[in-house]
Amino acid sequence: MICLNDTDVIEAWSDTAAVIDYHIFGLVGTAWTRLASGVLGNIANVVIFTAGAATSIVSMTFTNIGGAAATVNLKLDPANGGNDKFLLTKAVSLEAGYGLVFDGQRFYVMDPTGAIVTSYAVHASTHASGGSDPFNIVNDTSPQAGGEFDFQANSAGFTLQTATGDGTTTIDWRLGNKFKFTHGAMAETFTFTAPSNPCNLMMIIVQDGVGGRDSTWPGTVTFLGTEPTWTDGGAGKAIAVSFFWDGTTYWAIGSAWEE
Repeated sequence: MICLNDTDVIEAWSDTAAVIDYHIFGLVGTAWTRLASGVLGNIANVVIFTAGAATSIVSMTFTNIGGAAATVNLKLDPANGGNDKFLLTKAVSLEAGYGLVFDGQRFYVMDPTGAIVTSYAVHASTHASGGSDPFNIVNDTSPQAGGEFDFQANSAGFTLQTATGDGTTTIDWRLGNKFKFTHGAMAETFTFTAPSNPCNLMMIIVQDGVGGRDSTWPGTVTFLGTEPTWTDGGAGKAIAVSFFWDGTTYWAIGSAWEE
């Protein structure tokens, strides 16, 4: 919530005119109301709402109705006195069709399906312990944890990579930890693209309708114990292979073939 005094103003603009719809909702006294609506222009520090009395802003929404990314800038200017300050990160970028909701304490960016892709909360100014940090669910391509993850009574899922053999298959383990491979009508030679960090990887190999297809592995794969005999797999049968990538070697263990 943002509490405004009489004559305080909200300023907002975009880098592209007429593509960002906005709505401001709140309380004037004890009455709930829509305080303002419109479309942002591209001139800085334009007033989009002036408080005519003590006012509480409960939420502000911004939606990119254009066909390309556009920014949102949002400021509070006490008593319209020219001492305006940003309420959000300067020039927050919204992709086409994306929306932003701000409640005065945190804001959310949503994709066109309504899924939250970014959320930022009020941050301790000194990054002190206990201060809430921003988290980005989709757009951060290299997120890092500040401590151990506790999933509690929840699972962690992965998108299953799949491929059907054509004689040579490259598996990019950066794209997911789980891979299901189905043989084509030939033996297969695998090439691996390594993940960025040590991790556990799992692969299922399924024979084609004939069976007996062989598999050849990269030189970075070392089997612990006896390597399975790949040609022992019957038609349509599966085998599981588990890898531990330590940054240099894929330490592998293979199951028995499905009976």
